[in-house]
Amino acid sequence: MDRLALYSWGANSHGQLGLGDIKEDEVLAPRKVRVFPSAMRLDEVIKMVGGAGHTLFLDQRGQVFSCGWNDKGQAGVPTCSSTFQKVEALRNERIADVACGWDSSMALTRDGDVFVWGSNSHGQLGLRDVAKVSEPRKLVGEVDGRKFQRISMGLRHSAIVSTDGELLVSGASNKGQLGVDLRGARCSESFLTVSDLPPVREVACGQHHTVAISRDNQLFAWGDNKHGQLGIDPRKGKIVTTAAKVENGSEVNNTSGIYCGWTHTCLYSSVVYSWGRNSYGQLARPKDTPVSECWKAGVALNDDLRSLSVGSEHNVALTGSSGAVLTWGWNEHGNCGTGSTQDVFRPTDVKLPAASLIGTVFQFSVPQKYILKRTLYYNTRIHTQVHRPSGLSRGSGDSEREAKFVQERIDAVEKHLAELCSVFAAYTRKAARLRDKNDEVAKTIQSYADAEDINRSMSTCLVNFANTLSVVGDYSDAQVQRLNSKVVAPLSQYQNTCKRAKENVKSTFAARDEELKRKRMLEKVREENPKNQQRISQAKSNLMKATVEVSRVVKGLEEQIDSFEKQKLHDIKTILLSFVTVQLSFHAKAVELLTKAYQDVAEIDEARDLEAREFRETMKATESSTKLSAVKKSGFRQAYSLMNLHNRFSPSPSSLRKGKAHRTTESLDSSKTGHTNSSESVQVEEYDESTDDSEESSSIREKKSVRSRLKTM
Repeated sequence: MDRLALYSWGANSHGQLGLGDIKEDEVLAPRKVRVFPSAMRLDEVIKMVGGAGHTLFLDQRGQVFSCGWNDKGQAGVPTCSSTFQKVEALRNERIADVACGWDSSMALTRDGDVFVWGSNSHGQLGLRDVAKVSEPRKLVGEVDGRKFQRISMGLRHSAIVSTDGELLVSGASNKGQLGVDLRGARCSESFLTVSDLPPVREVACGQHHTVAISRDNQLFAWGDNKHGQLGIDPRKGKIVTTAAKVENGSEVNNTSGIYCGWTHTCLYSSVVYSWGRNSYGQLARPKDTPVSECWKAGVALNDDLRSLSVGSEHNVALTGSSGAVLTWGWNEHGNCGTGSTQDVFRPTDVKLPAASLIGTVFQFSVPQKYILKRTLYYNTRIHTQVHRPSGLSRGSGDSEREAKFVQERIDAVEKHLAELCSVFAAYTRKAARLRDKNDEVAKTIQSYADAEDINRSMSTCLVNFANTLSVVGDYSDAQVQRLNSKVVAPLSQYQNTCKRAKENVKSTFAARDEELKRKRMLEKVREENPKNQQRISQAKSNLMKATVEVSRVVKGLEEQIDSFEKQKLHDIKTILLSFVTVQLSFHAKAVELLTKAYQDVAEIDEARDLEAREFRETMKATESSTKLSAVKKSGFRQAYSLMNLHNRFSPSPSSLRKGKAHRTTESLDSSKTGHTNSSESVQVEEYDESTDDSEESSSIREKKSVRSRLKTM
């Protein structure tokens, strides 16, 4: 039996846990992986990384294995698989490192070459005019033939460090995460050099931020700093577009690595330092700790730390001799392996045999474990070290901290729902403008159809097409009204809901202030009149009443926030479902009507409209003068056409008298036609030479009747 085993847990919606036939979307506790390719040996695996739904393994021989989501080619194999497959496109390369973005991947060879594959939607692969790459492609001209020593991928951007310490970046830069000036562009499709940096030895990419350590142990960061993930107080700037030195970065001198989650950053040596967002416990601090107090914190272990791995919003640590696996942070999909979906705010021991290797992906974790004869469990004690900027202090009492948390929560809900309201309102206005343009198009087409009296088939089809577009406009109008009533209006009402909730929070602060006031009064009475038991008793009674009032208000606040959160969840769910329903209803009907519109246009009979007598005769009537002019310039091909012109246009009386002496029935008809306009004489040229005079006369008479009819229309 192999002395090593592999366990995985967390999100599994795309088979990224490598569990094969197991179809569970979430695995809340460690599950043993049992299926491997023959070339994969667990004792040789040295790194495990992953993206949103795919996983990459790297072994000592430089082989890469993958499983999971592969819609953009991010797994580097021909098909999507819920078990590990060898990436054959790299079989001739000796891979030294691998990295994953959301739906893209990168590999570094031992020779310093870089391979990329997967989605390139934001230019994160450093390739121009390519949407995705289905198998690993080597970067050559894109990096001017340079060699590299470090790679990292964020959500939609990438960073690579050359052997001379130069840092190159590519991909999305909507939050300044590239650290280069793109002159208004939101992404770069080619690798650019980050200027004003000393030679770099380490780099890590988060969701929208990047952190680098120079060779002289300076810490630099740039990008999104909303949660202080750059190690810079967020009050100094929520977006940093150029590389900024982190002043409190002295701890990097002995660092073993730096890692970025989506909105937090970790650095470790003997102590794990972390800063950034803490909403899910990713900093191993209490949930109600303000951001300003969390921006520089550390988690120290009393056992040697062997390795650390950081997911999107959770962390996994492997301790030294004991081999215990500790997890903390976001746990919605079972990412922390605790058997539940509750977020973990303190590093917690995962019940597993001793571990040798760990890895995290955006929403799951994969440790490699030794199988021992007996299972060992360790409850390693952990303490936290918090470094707070001077001048900041904690709130006095749990009730005040809870009230502050509730107030911040309400402020956040109010802010985000106001943004949603603004965006949905703009969306609705745009839909209304599109509706108006649709009506304008229908009206213009209808006007054209009414004016068209020659191409009858086209005219009829245009009328039908205009009518169909008008009906589409009616449904579009209904869509706009429903969006206003079911989406925009409910969101706009949340300002009042949040205002009422804030007033309830104020009452908590007022009750707490009253309690503190009564407490100070009691202390004052005891100090001034220690023997006046009556006043002391009265002060105690007042303090007791204030304390009871605080308890009552806090309990009411808890009920209020529970009700607020419950109502918010229900309302957001209802609003978004309403939006989807309105859109589905409109687009389903629009598809049906536009299909009919397509049929209306397809029914235009081009041949019929071109061959119609009205079209031909109108063309002859309107172009007669032009054709006569052309005849005068170029002459006629038939000899009898010259005779006709002579007979019809000759002003000589002798010719007329000569014609009367030799007139026959046929020539009489020709004489009658001799007084017609020039357009008829021009048309004679179009007949074949074999046409006799009687056929010519018959044709001319037919044309005369058509023209008369056209003149009366």
